[in-house]
This record gives sequence, C-alpha cells and structure tokens, in this order.
Amino acid sequence: MDMRIFNKLFTKPSRPSLSEVSYLEALATNARHSRTGRPTAAR
Repeated sequence: MDMRIFNKLFTKPSRPSLSEVSYLEALATNARHSRTGRPTAAR
C-alpha cells in the first residue's frame, strides 16, 4: 500500500474530516483487494 496517502492525511494542519478518512479507507480496501495493478484514484 502507498503510505504517502496517509502521510499527506496526517501532515495536514487541520484534522481530517470523516469523509476523508472513509475515502482513504475505501482506497486502502481497493488497493488490498485488487491485485491487478494500482487503483487509479490513488496517485
């Protein structure tokens, strides 16, 4: 998994909103379950 997504999330000055957290969790789930390449949303 690309940890840069989480680094961007936790280095922001403001606390992440619930929608951002759920969005990143969805990206992480897609990245875990799809073994045929990286998800296009996580770039």
